[in-house]
Amino acid sequence: MIFTRKILPITPHLTLTLLLFSWGTAGLSVAQEFDEFALSNQIKRVRIGPHPKYTRILVDLTNPTSYQIKADFPGKKIELILDGFTLPPGVVSKRYRDKNLEAIGVRFVEDQVTLTLHLKNSNTQFFHFQKSATTQIVLDLNGVAK
Repeated sequence: MIFTRKILPITPHLTLTLLLFSWGTAGLSVAQEFDEFALSNQIKRVRIGPHPKYTRILVDLTNPTSYQIKADFPGKKIELILDGFTLPPGVVSKRYRDKNLEAIGVRFVEDQVTLTLHLKNSNTQFFHFQKSATTQIVLDLNGVAK
């Protein structure tokens, strides 16, 4: 007596499951980089900080970086440009009641963040530096009386 076995058709669900299982065991899932889960370069927040003489703007970052400054004093604006950065939802343009600063504009275009400082006076002195111990850029504004 010969026993014949009936072969059951393979359903699409079973085929997909077997395919995914074989990819996982073949090591192909290792191709996923961990950089996707790493914290990206982000501006955490922008705020006005304490200083007795100047208007001090503090830009808190997730990572230290280099940055560009473009000053247009006749146009009463200064741009801080950060390449390779993103913005969280809480960092937005804002107006201020300050003796040297009218507003800070925030713009994100193609992996570049630009913070535009709108000044009250075109004759404003401007100083900037990055704190080496922290991931913070400090911008000081001082309007000069003519």
